[in-house]
Amino acid sequence: MYSKQFRLPIEKKKTIGGRSFSTPYFLLKEKDNKEGHNRFGIVIANHAVKSSARRHYWKRSIADELVKFPNLKKDILIIVSPKIESADKKTIQAELQKLIR
Repeated sequence: MYSKQFRLPIEKKKTIGGRSFSTPYFLLKEKDNKEGHNRFGIVIANHAVKSSARRHYWKRSIADELVKFPNLKKDILIIVSPKIESADKKTIQAELQKLIR
């Protein structure tokens, strides 16, 4: 997990604009910030992943990969698709690595 200073505040999750990138498993939105470091938010809806244990599993897995993002001074929001349940951890890691580049 990442520390509290790198978490995107909840009020920012609702209003984030900027550029967006889509993959089959999630939607990534980014916007510049003035904090001097990246801030991350991960949204996994109940209808996307039914089990809370699985939602937490995916949130931790994605958060571990987000730490590897270079410091671009951006707010980054990831909205997870229901298709994530058909994927494995290595596939999701590969998708995030593509976005990092």
